[in-house]
Amino acid sequence: MVWCARLISVKPTRATAYKFLRRHSRAVLATVTKDNTPSSTPVTYTLSPEKTIYFATRDQTTKYFDILNNENVALTFIDSRESIAVNLVGTAQIVNDSVLRKNAFRAIGQLDPVGGDPPPVIKHKRGDLVVIEVTPKRIQYADFTRPFSETSKHIFDL
Repeated sequence: MVWCARLISVKPTRATAYKFLRRHSRAVLATVTKDNTPSSTPVTYTLSPEKTIYFATRDQTTKYFDILNNENVALTFIDSRESIAVNLVGTAQIVNDSVLRKNAFRAIGQLDPVGGDPPPVIKHKRGDLVVIEVTPKRIQYADFTRPFSETSKHIFDL
């Protein structure tokens, strides 16, 4: 029944993708190491009204050093219950503005973590907390309930 309803629904838009991102708080961040090796790690994020992604990390983590070396990142968001995935490609930078950093920390701290687990950054004790800002360049929205003969993937360049 759900599958049929999805087939006749309207084509997803940027707003559909951002609505999906607002409903979730966990993603997998992909970075590139100094020796050009891909690396990925889970993050807990918040989405700003300006549609920028923020997450916290420590300044002694691999992802922190990767971002300092190469600002290009990807984030993957998956909801297995809905059979939807969103892939976001963008650029990342360390947030130096104290007000923006404080607001991002507050927003991340108010998230209701999946299964009651705290954000992964809380478990790491080495290094100071920093906030990373990801500015999206492209979003790919994929609805896997649709047959592949139909348009199941939608790419939005920003």
